[in-house]
Amino acid sequence: MVSVIVLRLCLLFVIFPNGSVAPVTIKSIGSKKVKTQAGQYRGVLVEFPMTQLRPVEAFNGIPYATLRGGKLRFIPPASFIRNRNKLIELSPTNSSIVCPQRKFDKKTFMKQMNDGSFRRVQRVMSQNHTRKEDCLSLNVYVPQIGKISPTLPFYFRNSPAATVITLDHKH
Repeated sequence: MVSVIVLRLCLLFVIFPNGSVAPVTIKSIGSKKVKTQAGQYRGVLVEFPMTQLRPVEAFNGIPYATLRGGKLRFIPPASFIRNRNKLIELSPTNSSIVCPQRKFDKKTFMKQMNDGSFRRVQRVMSQNHTRKEDCLSLNVYVPQIGKISPTLPFYFRNSPAATVITLDHKH
């Protein structure tokens, strides 16, 4: 089990759809237990201190199916089976395994997207993710209710950061 003290010291970065980067703080182990057919999970509470985004509870790397290997490789995946009574506490650094992607070159890619999109994809592809064919898992982010006023982020192409509108119900 990951200690709460270690979780408070974790500082990660999130890449927004427009390519800007913001720090992410892992505050504590999540309060909710989520029960699925594959087992019970507890995530981590994630905050975005330099933005007006609401905290979320992150459940990273939840498997939903598994591939069959060998001669059964190309048939539909099997259900993921786990002990339903055991509680799995998901690590803040745990994330879904990335499915293998074909390599691309800038010339071909630029025909389909602009330079900002290319740089964002290039940055994500350069991260040190584990890539395997058995990549059938989910990252689920559940907003914390009642912590901060509702916000609505707007992303503009090639802008350095998101524009955030806070909905204030007092006025």
